[in-house]
Amino acid sequence: MGQEATVHGLRHTHASLMLRQGVLLEVVSEKLGHSRPSFTANVYRPVYQSESGPLTLVGS
Repeated sequence: MGQEATVHGLRHTHASLMLRQGVLLEVVSEKLGHSRPSFTANVYRPVYQSESGPLTLVGS
């Protein structure tokens, strides 16, 4: 079947969604209890890179 949801997985998903919606890195870092925003950036940097791609202009 599917993978079982874990607390850690839900936490990671929540943080990723907040960042994707434009919540400031410092705010996400504080909510996660990280000591520094740089730690949060290092953990979630691969998520950012996987979401990057060619830009599409809306209305063109």
